Amino acid sequence: MTQCGRRLALAAIFAATAALLGCTISAPVVLAAVTGDFTAEQQSNTLAVLQAFADVIPALQSAWTGSDFCSWGGVSCGASGVRVTDIGVNYTGTLPEMPAGVDYANVVITGLDFSTMGLGLSGTLPDSWSKLRLLKALTFVGCNVSGTLPTSWGALKSLTELTVRGCVNITGSLPHEWSLMSSMTWLKLSETQLSGTLPAEWGAMTSLKMLEIIAANDISGTLPPEWSAMTSLLYLYVDDSLLTGSLPPAWSSLPRVKDVSFRGSQLSGYLPPEWSSIKTLRRLYLTNASISGTLPARWNTLANLEQLYLQGTRLSGTLPAEWSALSSLQHLLLTNSHVSGTLPPEWGAMARLRYLSVQSTRVSGTLPSEWGSMLAMENLQMSWTQLSGTLPPAWGSLSKMKCVVMSGPQIYGTLPPEWGSMSALEQVVLSDTQVSGTLPPEWSALESLQDLHLSHTQLSGTLPPEWSSLGSLVNLSVQNTKLSESLPPEWGRMHALRNLTADNTLLSGTLPPEWGRMHALRNLTADSTLLSGTLPASWSALKNLALLFLSNTSISGTLPPEWGSMSALEQVVLSDTQVSGTLPPEWSALQSLQDLHLSHTQLSGTLPPEWSSLGSLVNLSVQNTKLSGSLPPEWGRMHALRNLTAGNTLLSGTLPPEWSEMASARIIALENCNLTGGLPSSWSAIPKLRNLSLRGNSFCGCVPASWASKVGLVVTIEDEHKGSECTTGRVCPTTTTTTEAPAEPSTTTTTTTEAPAEPSTSTTTTTTEAPAEPSTTTTTTTTEAPAEPSTTTTTTTEAPAEPSTSTTTTTTEAPAEPSTTTTTTTEAPAEPSTTTTTTTTEAPAVPTAAPETECEVDGCVVCEHDSAVRCARCHEDYFLTAEKTCLIYCDDGATAASSGVLAATVLCVGLFSAGLVA
Repeated sequence: MTQCGRRLALAAIFAATAALLGCTISAPVVLAAVTGDFTAEQQSNTLAVLQAFADVIPALQSAWTGSDFCSWGGVSCGASGVRVTDIGVNYTGTLPEMPAGVDYANVVITGLDFSTMGLGLSGTLPDSWSKLRLLKALTFVGCNVSGTLPTSWGALKSLTELTVRGCVNITGSLPHEWSLMSSMTWLKLSETQLSGTLPAEWGAMTSLKMLEIIAANDISGTLPPEWSAMTSLLYLYVDDSLLTGSLPPAWSSLPRVKDVSFRGSQLSGYLPPEWSSIKTLRRLYLTNASISGTLPARWNTLANLEQLYLQGTRLSGTLPAEWSALSSLQHLLLTNSHVSGTLPPEWGAMARLRYLSVQSTRVSGTLPSEWGSMLAMENLQMSWTQLSGTLPPAWGSLSKMKCVVMSGPQIYGTLPPEWGSMSALEQVVLSDTQVSGTLPPEWSALESLQDLHLSHTQLSGTLPPEWSSLGSLVNLSVQNTKLSESLPPEWGRMHALRNLTADNTLLSGTLPPEWGRMHALRNLTADSTLLSGTLPASWSALKNLALLFLSNTSISGTLPPEWGSMSALEQVVLSDTQVSGTLPPEWSALQSLQDLHLSHTQLSGTLPPEWSSLGSLVNLSVQNTKLSGSLPPEWGRMHALRNLTAGNTLLSGTLPPEWSEMASARIIALENCNLTGGLPSSWSAIPKLRNLSLRGNSFCGCVPASWASKVGLVVTIEDEHKGSECTTGRVCPTTTTTTEAPAEPSTTTTTTTEAPAEPSTSTTTTTTEAPAEPSTTTTTTTTEAPAEPSTTTTTTTEAPAEPSTSTTTTTTEAPAEPSTTTTTTTEAPAEPSTTTTTTTTEAPAVPTAAPETECEVDGCVVCEHDSAVRCARCHEDYFLTAEKTCLIYCDDGATAASSGVLAATVLCVGLFSAGLVA
């Protein structure tokens, strides 16, 4: 619902509320001077009952002392009796049973109001309160009372007002015995857990004027035709229920009813033509009910009907021309229904109609010029229909019109200059239409206009300088139009403008320095336009600007240091522009900045260490720029930074260990830079890091083992991690793991792989020696995890059913050139066994690094080699198998690492500078 729609809906609610308040029946209270104005019998019996309340509400025991109850706090006395109206908000307690030995004919309590106690009031509703013969008003609001509505209360013949609202623990059904409450005029049972049906017997409550059962979601059944006997009924509200069935035609005999509401029910059937005889009906609310059928032409006789809410129903058919006789109708809502046909020109005679919505219906045809005589019209909602044609210039006479909302590809033509005389107009929404032509300078007279949405249209021409006089305009959207030429400097006088969206247009020229006077401006988007020129330093005066999108434009020049004073700035997008120069250290003062996108620009210079104070920065992208220099260690203090993309730049130096303090970092992309040095193991302490892209650099050394053990981390990096400053021939060794399983027989399997002296494809030979007893041995690529935690490399052999001892040995002799290590697992029948696994790597004579592992990769495929042995071919650096086991590639081999899941068998794979060959 639009802003105007909400405003008018609230006005309707207030009007209805005022009417309800007007019907509240409250007995006038003439204050008695003293308790002595009552007889002795009345004093003693009333005092006994009041003391019963003090006994169960502890705070009253000290407040209600003595016998002069008219002087007690929260008790008022009058000629009509005694009313308890104000029990303290912090008081707690329950509801007492009525004491024995009391003459209730002489208990003059006429009102009990517990609304101020709220949740402090607990217990149940006592049956014995049916003895309070003179009780007229009883109120519970927001209480913690539970249980059911006492059937015995039907004996309260004097009770005129009963309110139980917001006591969500009240359950059970509506007592049919309450039909005996012959004086009841106001019955409100809302926001409870009441269930069951509406008692037909309540039709005998001929004094009832108002019945409200709202948010009682379990009330079901049908509407009793017998309620047509409620001859005093004025207001009936049963909203948000499970009611079914149809509207009873018999209710057409209700002689005084004004308001009927069944919002959010499951009522079906049709609108009874017979209800045309309810001449007093003013408001009918059937929102989101399942009512179907057509709009009865006979209802044109409902001369007092003011509001008819039928949105969200299944009503169909056409809009009756006869309804033009509804001279009192003010609100008609048919949103999200199935009504069709054209807008009747005859409705132009509905002189009091203020709010009409046919949004999301099947209404078609043109917009009637005759509706220009609806002089009371304020809100017209017509979007997502099949309406066609042009905007009628005659509507310019609708001087009270506040909101016009329509969309659809069949709406075309130009914006009528005549609409400039609609002096009350606050909101115009014509987005997603075929409206064309130019923006009328005449609309500059719309001094009340706050929202103007013209996006996704065929509008062209320029932004009128005359519109600078739109002193109330807050939101203007013209994106995805053909508007062109420059931004008017005169618009700098639009001091109320807060949001301007003009992306995907043909706007050109420069950013006017005069716009620095738009002090209310908060969001400005002009992506994908022809704008050029520099970023005005004068815009630093835009202290409320939070969002600035200028990507994919020809904006050039430098980032103004003066913008460091724009304290509200949250998002800046200048990607794909010609912006150049350096990153201003002054921007470190942008404490609200969350998103900064500067990728694909001509920016150069270094990353300012001062930016470490950007405590709110979440996303920073500077990829594909000319930025150079080192990564500032100070940026480790950017605890809010989540995503940093700086690839394809000239950044150099090493990875700062201090960045391990980036508590929120999830993505760090530094591919294709000039970075060198080792990979800091401390980065494994970045708690939320999930994606680390480091390919295309000159790192040395092995991937730290601490990175491999970090669950969920995806690392992209080259196969070799050596640089000129690293020791030549350095090898990343594998690890040795021993797993002990239950002491049962097993099979012995030995695998030996010798790599060639020159780079080539490794050859794998597997020999299986069976035990002395008959058994079956199977070689697979599946590894079952050991019962106890183990180190990185795991090989498991399960033995056959016969007793034996199993030893699995994998030996790799590393040549002078890089080679591949292969690990093979033999899996036998599932009997308990004892397994001892040893993996030995003989490295070259040169010094070797400590074991380092890592796990990750996309873009890998599994193939079948001609030797029928499964292998992996990977164009990335790491391979994550389907069993979530990683291939860990070092300088001269590969080994399997379990990342907290089942390890899998991994064959020896040769790793060469040209890539991986399986």
